[in-house]
Amino acid sequence: MSHIVTIQVEVKDLDAIKSSCKRLDLKEPVHGKTTIFNTEVEGILVELPDWIYPVVCILDSGELKYDNFNEQWGDQKHLDQFPCDGCHNARQQKSE
Repeated sequence: MSHIVTIQVEVKDLDAIKSSCKRLDLKEPVHGKTTIFNTEVEGILVELPDWIYPVVCILDSGELKYDNFNEQWGDQKHLDQFPCDGCHNARQQKSE
């Protein structure tokens, strides 16, 4: 059974998200709406390698929404690299 997962993180900085995508050699993130499984979600869309659905970053809350169907629709290692990198960048940019 599939379900959308929500992670509470502090990914609120669009520049940090863009920087993370560039460093991880991902497509540039875009703002938009997408359907994850059967739920419409709006935010910053990040396409991870070989994932069926994009990860959606909700900047107001810092949440990441995604569905990888227990890794059948996307390898968890790609997601694990992204938020940590994005969080690190946000902290780094705020301290500069």
